[in-house]
Amino acid sequence: MQFVPMALTLCTYDDYANAVGVTKADVQGGGSDFMLDFSRRLHKVKWLGFANRWVGVIAALEVPVVHLSETHGEFAVTVPRGDPRFKDIQTLWRKHFGTTRTLELPPIGELEVIADFAKHFHEDCPRL
Repeated sequence: MQFVPMALTLCTYDDYANAVGVTKADVQGGGSDFMLDFSRRLHKVKWLGFANRWVGVIAALEVPVVHLSETHGEFAVTVPRGDPRFKDIQTLWRKHFGTTRTLELPPIGELEVIADFAKHFHEDCPRL
């Protein structure tokens, strides 16, 4: 079986202004266990012969995400410049950066969170 990377999918929730679900998987119903984490900074990956954060052309974004059952997120996903949602991510961060998330589910086990991350962001998982 060959893995085909998908573009980032965003989904909003009517009752929660700054709650934006995010996935790179083809999930039934379009939902996700992960949200954009506006409490953390968006990092730009620049390219000038090598990847860095200081000089060059913006090649990708490191987008912080948080699992619905986590209080503080520790994951980030890479969104390359060619992704259709690249500009949308930057716009959302300008609008919502610094806001706290109001949509949260009861805590689950750490391994379940990691498994959910692998399900939604397969290409962003570290290779062992």
